[in-house]
Amino acid sequence: MNGSNSVAEGWSRPYTPPVAKLMTAEQFIELPDDGHNYELVHGRLVEVAPSGFSSAQIGLLIGAELINFVRPRRLGAVTVGEGGYILTRGPDTVRAPDAAFVRAEHVPQGADRDFFVRYPPDLAVEVMSRTDRLRKLQAKCLEYLDAGVRLVWLVEPSHQRLTVYLPDRATRTLGITDTLDGGDVLPGFALPLAEVFD
Repeated sequence: MNGSNSVAEGWSRPYTPPVAKLMTAEQFIELPDDGHNYELVHGRLVEVAPSGFSSAQIGLLIGAELINFVRPRRLGAVTVGEGGYILTRGPDTVRAPDAAFVRAEHVPQGADRDFFVRYPPDLAVEVMSRTDRLRKLQAKCLEYLDAGVRLVWLVEPSHQRLTVYLPDRATRTLGITDTLDGGDVLPGFALPLAEVFD
């Protein structure tokens, strides 16, 4: 063996793949539009498939009901579809619930309105589509809770049911004959699920 080279002659060092650099929320928002939808999960891009008609319609309907309740009372703001919320930093996670409510003190102001909401929403709504897997959506709901979301609604259109997730991870399942309420997050909000699944 010769000099400081500790690798035996004729042998090479084992290949070590390069470590992929994690993306930040700031980098994520600057990505050019390639026609696909993404979320940022622990610094990595995850493609999100478009929703089917029924799921998209239900997400919009719930969002509209939230807007009609929140806006006149000046409680905050509601986003539908692609509104991004930063759930964690280092690595960054940015999720875009099908509908969400954020209370007034966390609504972005000024130049921040062109960026993601820097806080988790108070309420996040996920509507299951044909391409979704229930276990992944359930894990996503728990991820919301871990980030500080106070109320999560998981809607399953094909089964005409909605599961409510609370901060202590307790769940409550509602059917088409039940009425959804806003709990401590939106006291007084009420939506008969027959109107959602009609």
